[in-house]
Amino acid sequence: TAVLPLKTKIKGPAAAADPSKPDIIDEAIELFRANVLFKKFQPEGPADLTLVYLTIYIAEVLRLLATQKKKTDGAKKLVELTMKANFSIPGEKDWPLAGFFANPKDRKEQETFRQYYRQLREECGNRVLELAFQASDGEHNKW
Repeated sequence: TAVLPLKTKIKGPAAAADPSKPDIIDEAIELFRANVLFKKFQPEGPADLTLVYLTIYIAEVLRLLATQKKKTDGAKKLVELTMKANFSIPGEKDWPLAGFFANPKDRKEQETFRQYYRQLREECGNRVLELAFQASDGEHNKW
């Protein structure tokens, strides 16, 4: 998998992205509505696969946040989700995109993947949280 630069302060293997340009998380959030409507999608590289993973993850975050009344409650539940120690990665039976991602070659690659995707999950979850709740009163913004 490609370790793409991110606009984040969260510790992880991703390099810092140019803050004036969109990163992969910005792209995933911006294209979320369109991406969930695709019946077929032919990934052209590892960045496309990361985009697909983030689309699935954003849907999971939105389902979680829809059950929370306040932003603070959503933030607590989101921490539980993003900090889940052993979320699945390629090569494990629960990985949602089996067959699309190559299995890690060794333990080091497996750890890099897990660290990068944990960083992605945390940053993406934080950005979606900010969009899902109103800044003024912490109530749902979109539903």
